[in-house]
Amino acid sequence: MENRKKVSIIVPVYNHERYIGNAIESVINQTYPNFELILVNDGSTDGSLDVCERYAKKDSRIQIISQRNQGRSRARNTGICRASGEYMGLLDSDDMMKHRKIELQLQILQNKNVDVVYSSVDVIDDRGAYLTTVKCDPVDPANFLSLLFFRNLCPTASALLGKRSCFQDDLFDDRYSCDEDYEWLLRAAHKHAFYCIEEPLVLYRRHETNISEDLEALRRAELRILNQYGSAHLLNVVDQTLLDKDDKHLLKGKLLCMMEQFGEAETYLNALDSSLSHFYLGNCKLYTDQFSQAAVHYRIAIQHDPLNAAACNNLGAAYLQLSQNEKARMCFEQALALKPGYLDPEKNLQSRGEELFITRRELRSTLLPYKK
Repeated sequence: MENRKKVSIIVPVYNHERYIGNAIESVINQTYPNFELILVNDGSTDGSLDVCERYAKKDSRIQIISQRNQGRSRARNTGICRASGEYMGLLDSDDMMKHRKIELQLQILQNKNVDVVYSSVDVIDDRGAYLTTVKCDPVDPANFLSLLFFRNLCPTASALLGKRSCFQDDLFDDRYSCDEDYEWLLRAAHKHAFYCIEEPLVLYRRHETNISEDLEALRRAELRILNQYGSAHLLNVVDQTLLDKDDKHLLKGKLLCMMEQFGEAETYLNALDSSLSHFYLGNCKLYTDQFSQAAVHYRIAIQHDPLNAAACNNLGAAYLQLSQNEKARMCFEQALALKPGYLDPEKNLQSRGEELFITRRELRSTLLPYKK
């Protein structure tokens, strides 16, 4: 692989004095040497800028841009507009690249007909200790956009590396204070081909100041993003996939359920008889206060797949609404036994019905750790 192609790495920096040095070193120590590292200091009030300046004095590939605090999206855009590399990648200031990340992703970009490459990630805690691996599975390009509408397939923007035009033609939308990565991915996926490397190439840090800890804010942002496209567009995208008829019906039902268009979702889900179709039918009923019918569908979902932990949790939620508290407790305990660390049943056991925690879609194979 030729080393003449410059890669621009954009890092927005805001009050991450504790982590930014590790992020910078992870770029400096890459096996691919021809890069520029653009650190955008977004009005930090701690010692982050001092740390950045110490590294910049030692390495001419590092440049610093300082601006008043405007948020992560604008900080990224500032760096993207300043970048001169033929390829471009993002790195959050609390994350780190693994040693060969740029090299391995460039090999794909230069040898396959793709525009953006992302990877699986290893999740670490605030001290750098390993927590888990979030595995990304390869997706047929013809199906990528439709599956992305259902769930973000890229665990973190730090996993991305792509052609410069992919970023400079589509800047981040600063109207989103959270889930701006997902909003950008959807716009980019309408135009560009994405490729997944299954090997984890990023250390993704989870800590108490992560924006993504606010799950309710993320849910509202996701709903806003889906609604800006509209259900007709989403259904048309599904029709263009290579999925078979039943899988198209299931995905349409899932997307409509996510968009809270429950009646329309049921028209697709009722044509199927699987654990997932009944799980989402249960959600349609639960969110419309039809608790007995919701319980029926969750029980059928569990009959089809006894390992469906999300159906166990939501069945417990339905039982609580029906004042069947002991059955609810057993369901929550079963969900936790199937998926240790699964937050919704933990919270449901703690709240004892004062607040319900409903799982809106089937669980990933690996759960991200969140604060309790």
